[in-house]
Amino acid sequence: MGFSQDHELIDEELSCINDLEFLLALLVTTVVVSTCILVVNYVTKLYVQTSRQMRILDIEAKAPLLSQFLVALGGISSIRNYGWIEDYQRCNQVAFDASQRPSTNFLGIALFNIVHFSGTL
Repeated sequence: MGFSQDHELIDEELSCINDLEFLLALLVTTVVVSTCILVVNYVTKLYVQTSRQMRILDIEAKAPLLSQFLVALGGISSIRNYGWIEDYQRCNQVAFDASQRPSTNFLGIALFNIVHFSGTL
């Protein structure tokens, strides 16, 4: 009987240790999962704001190019008759170059958001 009582005592001690380990693991898992959810939520909001800014910049940059293209398309016969082809090609090239600038500014916006994100951590 002494031997079986020793086993019961050891089993009770081990079950208490296992319960504590389980509770500790549960706590750590809860903290890690909660942190991951908060980080994903923040990054998602940051992405939505950045993509909205990029879309607005893209629309604003392409508006003069599209406007000039429509004007040129409407008066193409006059442009040819008066020999203004080179002038319109030059104006279209300038408008096209200006419309491509915001896509190169994406790096600046991305770096700003990275600095902003790392500063809040």
